[in-house]
Amino acid sequence: GAGAGKKNLQHSQLLKRVNTFSHHSIDNRESESVGDGTPFPSINSEQNGRGYFGQKAFPLSPALESSPPHREDKDRGSLGGRVLNPQYQLLPPIEYVDGPEPIAERHSSVSSDDSFHSATEDVGERNAFYDLGVEEASRGLVACRKMRTEILQCSSDTDFLGKLYCVRCAFDQLLMSQANRLYFRQAGQRVVSSFLYRANQDPSLFTERYEDLIQFLEVPENWAVTEKELTSRKVVALNVYDVALDFVLLDAFTDLDSPPSSIVSALQNRWFTEGMKRSGLSAAVWSLLRAKRSMLQHPNGFMAKFYLLSETLTPTLAWGFLGTNEELRKQCKDFKERILGFTRSVFSLEAVRYSSVYSLADDILHLAQQLVEGMA
Repeated sequence: GAGAGKKNLQHSQLLKRVNTFSHHSIDNRESESVGDGTPFPSINSEQNGRGYFGQKAFPLSPALESSPPHREDKDRGSLGGRVLNPQYQLLPPIEYVDGPEPIAERHSSVSSDDSFHSATEDVGERNAFYDLGVEEASRGLVACRKMRTEILQCSSDTDFLGKLYCVRCAFDQLLMSQANRLYFRQAGQRVVSSFLYRANQDPSLFTERYEDLIQFLEVPENWAVTEKELTSRKVVALNVYDVALDFVLLDAFTDLDSPPSSIVSALQNRWFTEGMKRSGLSAAVWSLLRAKRSMLQHPNGFMAKFYLLSETLTPTLAWGFLGTNEELRKQCKDFKERILGFTRSVFSLEAVRYSSVYSLADDILHLAQQLVEGMA
């Protein structure tokens, strides 16, 4: 009746407001600039989906198209300077209170102590941004290195790709803020260091190499090499999800679920003591990583530093999942489930709001805070 017609009209109006990009050509866009005036290269179809990595910008995800320099919004106030399409406003800066923990200013009627989205909110409006992502995926405009439909508990490949489109945009938006970039930098170090500490491992070498990798990425002259190295490994977007979650962590968990038969055979040999098995496994991991590093085209590039960083973490994970130490196995499983839980929540319509890139980015930041606090 009239009520249904009103809801459909509201939904149509929201979709129109949420995004105007889907009817634009990626190939015809000219070079633009981000919120702080920093220019980024023109986006073409091969660069579809690239985002921030380090302090400056690679080409942004397609939906992050620039708009007029100022906009008033009755719910969110105004943001001066260059902003994105109406719903793509920059997140407010994180305020640091007594330490590095961020407090994200929320522009929603929902309390941070309540559910991320209101139970009375119209379903169509709540998922308007998701509908856009699914539309882009259905048109074949969303690429990925690996389908993560099953592990992230998505209902279909189109569902996964539609959410991936939205998640990339949300991470790009988050990392436009220098404070957010600093927070995610600290969060990554803290999560892994906390795991190593719980596993009775000294995290100091990890911290040293992690900082070395981050500092490498902050140098603009290193971006081209980093992009080349990751692109050659089929990483589609230079984005938190595509690099940190998909390429690094999800791949590691997948590899540990299916270890080489030679390693399994050695670990099952009853003639070897537990110490011999752990030493042999660590030596095998280090040997493999060093062999990979020796074959790199850029011996001081991103992948070389990534392999050095992996040497401080992978042996512990490998022994935890494949070895005989039950306490370590428990810690490794907990670490894996926390990372998977965070990523699955990011890809869940029930856990986060897919109404706009702004609300999704806000909820991703909230989930990241919960992850870090849970590992403390």
